[in-house]
Amino acid sequence: MTPDVSIIIPVYNAQDFIENTIESVFNQTLQNIEIIVINDASIDNTPQIIERLSAADSRLKVVTYEQNNGAEYARKVGVEHAQGRYILFLDADDGLVRNACELLLAEIQKRPVDILHFGTEVEWHGEGVKHFATHMQRFVMPLNIEMQGMEITKAALERSEHSWSLWGKLLKTSLCKEAYRHIPMLRLPLGEDLLAYFFISYFSQTYRGFPDYQLYQYNYGLGGSNNQQVTLDVFEQRWLSTLRVVNCIEDFLTKRDELALYENVLKEVRAHFLDEATGAILTLLQPQQRKAGFLRVVNTWSAVEAIANLASFEWLSPHHIWIWMFADSRSTLGSQNESLIVKDPAATQYQHTAYYSFMGTNLVDRVAQFLAADFDTRADEKPLMLLEDTISSYVELPDDFEYHSIQPKYECVLAASFKNRCQAVQQLVSRHGIKRLVILDYADVLIFWDLLFFEVIGVKVENSAGEDMIAKLYTEHGLDKLIRAGSSGYDRVLVSDEDFVREKLGHKWASISYKEQALRMKNQTQEIKESNSYKLGKVLTLPVRLIKYKVFTQH
Repeated sequence: MTPDVSIIIPVYNAQDFIENTIESVFNQTLQNIEIIVINDASIDNTPQIIERLSAADSRLKVVTYEQNNGAEYARKVGVEHAQGRYILFLDADDGLVRNACELLLAEIQKRPVDILHFGTEVEWHGEGVKHFATHMQRFVMPLNIEMQGMEITKAALERSEHSWSLWGKLLKTSLCKEAYRHIPMLRLPLGEDLLAYFFISYFSQTYRGFPDYQLYQYNYGLGGSNNQQVTLDVFEQRWLSTLRVVNCIEDFLTKRDELALYENVLKEVRAHFLDEATGAILTLLQPQQRKAGFLRVVNTWSAVEAIANLASFEWLSPHHIWIWMFADSRSTLGSQNESLIVKDPAATQYQHTAYYSFMGTNLVDRVAQFLAADFDTRADEKPLMLLEDTISSYVELPDDFEYHSIQPKYECVLAASFKNRCQAVQQLVSRHGIKRLVILDYADVLIFWDLLFFEVIGVKVENSAGEDMIAKLYTEHGLDKLIRAGSSGYDRVLVSDEDFVREKLGHKWASISYKEQALRMKNQTQEIKESNSYKLGKVLTLPVRLIKYKVFTQH
């Protein structure tokens, strides 16, 4: 008699909970089932337990491997052995409600679909995992609609409307067999469920959510689903291997000439794994290992992606990043990543590049004129200027004076758009072979992210006095308070940290009124004229304006 449901359980060293898991299947009210346990070379008492249980119930079939091949390979073997009309995947530390199979079979027979997504009950085990378990409860919630074709994949992997977990779903066996014929057997410590569900959803025709009952019992923190600190090697093995999942999906879609159809799916999968890697750096690595972990992400993904993603986590608290990024020494990050930027061999090598963030009114015109005059005295250097706005057409500049406007401008940049800014800056650095940058004016939290990006791509950053910018900010001022370096006479800094924002501004946009801003700008301009101290060293600097104060928050 053909089984109604095949329940597939990969197992590796699960002696503490595998018996309870199998018993939850033995006790199902639906009797016409088969249970396939794949023993993936367990070295504890798991083999003895499952052999004893299989002797007690003939519905339990055991497949044993002498060499550990990973959970995804075990599931593939289970699918190949499955004889039932439908498949349920069950992890070795989870369980099923007693009437789960009976209810699911009745529901799918009433309204047949390829994927029936049902409810999951999440139970947490151990200290500090309740927050993650709550997140997991939301993640596994079925989408209470019916979908067809490509929308199934897009809903899960592009829009995150339902989970890509394999458990919590009753799947048509013919669908699983077709999908697993196309899934390459990669050894993946992380991301194997997402990879498998991409193929399952790709080949499926129909999906339906069935949230009426929570029939899967997910034990968060009991087996492998915990959030304990890891070593740098484990971090690299787990979180950096996920790029192989992205590449696998991309190769499959390219061969089928469907990459354009699933472009946003691939983009979101890539972003998901990068989020997980960044989150692991910030929460699972020891502080002294975070810099090394971050640099490995940079080299695995890209400088733009790595820094923009890090900024999305800590946009208002860059001092948290600097503490572990530069605490050990002031060795330039870029020196460890010289190959991150591919320089154009025909690019002009600029020995001197000035960067000035637009402060309002027409000050950018004045700065350009002053810099042009200053650069004119440097016969041995070819200058380039990076501005936050365009220079007015009436401003007279030397013929060889070159400038570029960085877009998006700093006052328009949020964490979500910082990646676009990094891409624009990277193109300029690559095109012009920029090696050294002088920051003339800086304000707002963005400057710290700009500086970090320049560091990683190997551009030396100085202030107008020729001092190493990051070393000065890190060693002299600290980054955990409101910083004002006006006493030095140049490059006044105004930066807010998260605590200051919480206390003073309540996570809302705040700005000085335009009237007050104009008054302060007028007073500042008068101060500049009276002091007659436009130049410090060989490069012009202007005091930072009493800025129209902007605080960017994420919602």
